[in-house]
Amino acid sequence: ENALRIDATREGLRLFGYPDEEGNYPWLDSYAALRTWDVVDRLGINVVIMYAPASNSEAALDRIGTLASRYPNTSISLDHFGWPSDDVDELGIEQPLLSLRDLVNISFKLSTINFHQFDERGIDGAEFVRKAADLFGTDRMMWGSDVGNTLDDYGEMAERARDSARLLDEEERRLFLHDTGERIFGPEKA
Repeated sequence: ENALRIDATREGLRLFGYPDEEGNYPWLDSYAALRTWDVVDRLGINVVIMYAPASNSEAALDRIGTLASRYPNTSISLDHFGWPSDDVDELGIEQPLLSLRDLVNISFKLSTINFHQFDERGIDGAEFVRKAADLFGTDRMMWGSDVGNTLDDYGEMAERARDSARLLDEEERRLFLHDTGERIFGPEKA
């Protein structure tokens, strides 16, 4: 259950893991992990990080922030937007997510799973996207369908993403729905 899964692709490296018995995420910054981070930073490789369980984890996000500071040449994509909190008043964006605001090498991927969680919590996805854009910038935000893991119809997922961007201006929508993802994962990276 505390296993780390590493998936290397043409787009970069994807890390996924669980906390240890104390609730920490040593797989992110152990000695062996730091040797990997040294290589990806030297090569400028994108690292996608997803941690479990699906909760706003200070233990995980603090470590990710420290890694982003230590490895400024590494683009880090935080899957599922780092699991926004249950706080409806703050639209799920509070500490420790806010502590990542000034780390420009971190981008945030918002997925269909997030929209399902927002529905359960009574959060309007478009209001979340607007607030996140104001805090982090749409040049650091992207939509990801999570197709394959989320069994919704892809057309419905895409429509929901477009609807979540309804409070953004045209340029912000383009960045969130396409350009940021293309810049990080696009064909020129393949």
